[in-house]
Amino acid sequence: MNSIWEATQEGSLCVPVKQEWKKILKIKLPGLVVDRFENTEWVYFEKTYHSKIELERLLKERIENNVSVNVDTDRVEKILKDLESKSFSLKKNQKKTIFSCLNSSFQIISGGPGTGKTTVVAFLLQILNELKQLPSPEKIALVAPTGRAAQRLTESVQENLKKISTSLENGFLRGQTIHGLLNYKQSLGGFYYNRERYLPHRLIIVDEVSMVDLDLMLSLWNSIPKNETIQEGTIPFRFILIGDPHQLPSVEKGAVLSDFLSVLESKRFHFVSKLEESNRQQPNANGKVSKIVTLAEEILKYSPENLNLGTKIDESFPKTNQIKENILYKSEVVWLQNIESSTSDYFSRDELVEKLWKEIFYPQIDRISSWKIQDSFCFDKPDFIQKFQEELKRFRCLTIFRSGYWGVDAIQTKIMNLAAQNLFLERAGTFLPNDFPREFIL
Repeated sequence: MNSIWEATQEGSLCVPVKQEWKKILKIKLPGLVVDRFENTEWVYFEKTYHSKIELERLLKERIENNVSVNVDTDRVEKILKDLESKSFSLKKNQKKTIFSCLNSSFQIISGGPGTGKTTVVAFLLQILNELKQLPSPEKIALVAPTGRAAQRLTESVQENLKKISTSLENGFLRGQTIHGLLNYKQSLGGFYYNRERYLPHRLIIVDEVSMVDLDLMLSLWNSIPKNETIQEGTIPFRFILIGDPHQLPSVEKGAVLSDFLSVLESKRFHFVSKLEESNRQQPNANGKVSKIVTLAEEILKYSPENLNLGTKIDESFPKTNQIKENILYKSEVVWLQNIESSTSDYFSRDELVEKLWKEIFYPQIDRISSWKIQDSFCFDKPDFIQKFQEELKRFRCLTIFRSGYWGVDAIQTKIMNLAAQNLFLERAGTFLPNDFPREFIL
């Protein structure tokens, strides 16, 4: 039991049956299921096993009964050519992906960073609009596993729509979480939309699918209309999954996207569109490829046999001891090094956060504080909101952990403590009559 639990905590659904377990597993312990795959016996928690089988059934059903959508190919090509003439040219695989999404009610778009996945989505939305097949705003769902991922999807799609000089009003395009889409109801003890009450949307686009675990993916698939009902009405139904199997694995159990891709690609189905050519891999003016892509590729190559990877990466990128907004670094990726310390080449967490506070966060707060705000009503004005969002996007501090010493929560707490020390020191206060019984130390 403990071995299975530890495996699920690491994202696995099951563990191979050990020799010493076989005798006791013959008793058929409640809560456990043994299944055979590729000449190996695997043991699952019963709930996990049934969720896996159910999701496999739903995927198989979707594939076997997929509904093709008829589109005017000549007209689509004309629209594409017109959009490209006003903006930029798409790559061959991007165009192929757009046609696949137009012609099928179900499609998976797989690709790494910079391959143009959201660019494809933006072109797809505009083409559907031109074809009069774009659903009304309330019937379009742009979703992702987390709020941040949903916000990034919204921003990326809107930015790409602006680039292609689209006449499509994109203000209504707002991303949301999968939980928000399915509408969790405490009174129901589950999601409002489920196998008994399908989602009313006609276009559902899910980004960062690699982050979606088994249970959430099953809940989403249970809420998708059956194939026999998806063609009801004049607007065809489309369900599109987007993700990178090498990026951001699910927090809970199950690498669903990777499993989907392995099954669909092995069967040579046409439900997967792969974008492999990265726009960030194009040589720059100096004929060099993006350092970010180089770093990502080196990390993906890591294996126990390649133990010198850290040294190789360390030697590939320049080092710096400065973090500032206006510094022109020699590379897109630099190693931050503490050259002032005699004990360590690297900053401690607190030293790093204090440096970020001094050089980035405090100056940003100072800039925002200097804005001339006429009244509180300006906070609701689109121009102010856009200006504020652009200011916030000037810098990002990312960490792969939520909790723990290097986690988001701990770093946020440290920043708040620095803010309290620097921003609220000697702050003026107002004494009210009911404050007199209290003692104040000034």
